Amino acid sequence: MDSTLTYQAYYTKSDPILNYMTGMLNFEPHDEILEPCGGDGVFIDKILEHNPDAHVNVFELNPTAVIGLKEKYSTKPGISVKETDTLLDTAIISCTQRYDKIIGNPPYGARNDEKKKDLLNKLYSDLYTKESSLVSTKND
Repeated sequence: MDSTLTYQAYYTKSDPILNYMTGMLNFEPHDEILEPCGGDGVFIDKILEHNPDAHVNVFELNPTAVIGLKEKYSTKPGISVKETDTLLDTAIISCTQRYDKIIGNPPYGARNDEKKKDLLNKLYSDLYTKESSLVSTKND
């Protein structure tokens, strides 16, 4: 499958958007934060501006981006980078890891093969799996 369609990696580069999104999180000193689509780390950089000692688990599917993130944050002990598909990660599925805040701009429009779509439909049966994102079907 074409990697452009697989990752749909268009990174958020707008400072006003980044400031708005991170500003909405009202960070606390001991927050456990998840960045489910690490990309090139722009959200992490903004988080670190607010809280240089932040604890952020960064998940990223693209192996090349993972290498870049690990290098970029190698001196930041509070930043953990993991190569994983967030929607299929065992800690997420089993809810063994809890987060106080989640920030990210998921890759809307990325394509999943039929096998992965079927698995996502089984794991998240109460959600509509639309390409690479999940949409709630419940009226909250």
